[in-house]
Amino acid sequence: MLETNRLMIRKMTKEDTPFVLSILNTDYANKYNATENVNEAILWKMIEQTISYIIILKNIKEPIGIIGVERDYLRYNMKSVSMTYFIHKDYSGYGYMTEALKEVIYDIFTRLDRKIISLRISKENEKSINLAKRLSFHYDGMIRMGTRKEDGTIYDDLLYSLTKRDFEENIEI
Repeated sequence: MLETNRLMIRKMTKEDTPFVLSILNTDYANKYNATENVNEAILWKMIEQTISYIIILKNIKEPIGIIGVERDYLRYNMKSVSMTYFIHKDYSGYGYMTEALKEVIYDIFTRLDRKIISLRISKENEKSINLAKRLSFHYDGMIRMGTRKEDGTIYDDLLYSLTKRDFEENIEI
């Protein structure tokens, strides 16, 4: 379990399924996300391929967000991972995700001994882009027509990365 001043961050369990589905199956989470209408079977197939964390707000002892860490399909033969994250819309804008990601990123670079972390963010997702910049992620470029939703909406995806060195030089834990 990871911990910050306001948060506890732990591995996801089967008991978290209703909460995770309640976040992933919202218009808020799916605005820029290609995965729509996730059911329990799809969720656990996705989770089998990731290290999935639940973010818990200490003062209410309730989950408020999710962080996923998975294989980085953009890099070959590197000690790298890719991250995704979602927060319940009622808790967006309070710095909780920044706080949680700092702790998870530190864990990735120390315990998991990875050298670089990738993010893939829809060009329209300003909140996530600002979060990446706040955490010192470097803009690597864009994948034009990177994501197509089931409804036919197409988004360009921006690529960001953070090296262990960048993190150590720019972020306080």
